[in-house]
Amino acid sequence: MVDTLSLIVSILCAVGSFISFLLAQKEKKEAKESERQTQIYAENANQANLATKKLYDELSKYIQHQHVIDAQVELKNKIRSYIAQNSRTQCIADFVGLSKEEAFQLLLDMMHTDRTIRGSGRCTVERIDDILWATM
Repeated sequence: MVDTLSLIVSILCAVGSFISFLLAQKEKKEAKESERQTQIYAENANQANLATKKLYDELSKYIQHQHVIDAQVELKNKIRSYIAQNSRTQCIADFVGLSKEEAFQLLLDMMHTDRTIRGSGRCTVERIDDILWATM
């Protein structure tokens, strides 16, 4: 009888050990799956951070570019208002704080691209001191 009882207890212990082993394997599998999901989430978060940084950099470049454009438009408006009083290249250059050559290039841009002013005669570097500028 004791032998039978020992055998039954041994069998129950073996079955219990086997069930514990199966439960441990199941938890191990679930832990690996959870780890994989965590890794996927981390990769997605990293990609989102990289995309956000790229967007921020692009917007920063756009804003800087827009500031440059706005400054040039403001300078051109300032020149147009001043041209009515002083129409020589050097006077305009002194007014806006540019060299005569820089002012000449800006005036040519205003004449050819913006079409907001006009120059008398041929507007070349050789005639830079003889050109009279007028608003349109």
